[in-house]
Amino acid sequence: MASKRELILQNLKTTVEAIIAGATYNNTVKFCTRNPIDVDEISDDQIPFCIIDDIRNSTEILTPLTTKDINSIFELDIIAVYRAASNLSTGANSLVEDFKIAIYTDVSRNNNADLTHITSVTMEKTEKKNTVVITFRITVDYIYESLDP
Repeated sequence: MASKRELILQNLKTTVEAIIAGATYNNTVKFCTRNPIDVDEISDDQIPFCIIDDIRNSTEILTPLTTKDINSIFELDIIAVYRAASNLSTGANSLVEDFKIAIYTDVSRNNNADLTHITSVTMEKTEKKNTVVITFRITVDYIYESLDP
């Protein structure tokens, strides 16, 4: 059985993969992974893409609720790469809005979390022409349930 943390991460990946241009979104995320990759290996036809980076050792145990349930928080980054021949800022801002809509549509991550919150968004132009890296720092508050009786 997968842990709540793992279920939350799976849900976030599925959520991001569902960003497809149409009625709700302006962009389509073409590739999403939870594995570290060399950004230079991503082809142009896979952009925009994102990496979900679970920041290990970020769990902070807050308050024991019962002898087996603990209120916990963890952080993760979603790193998105966007490229456009023109209007880079406008396109990148549009992608940020798409991610916000997707992430805030279900803050409970399919009832596995109490709250999902984007705590910061940064954008940085890269050395590659017309490319920007967008980093979403996200915190997730959830109840860690011990398997011990």
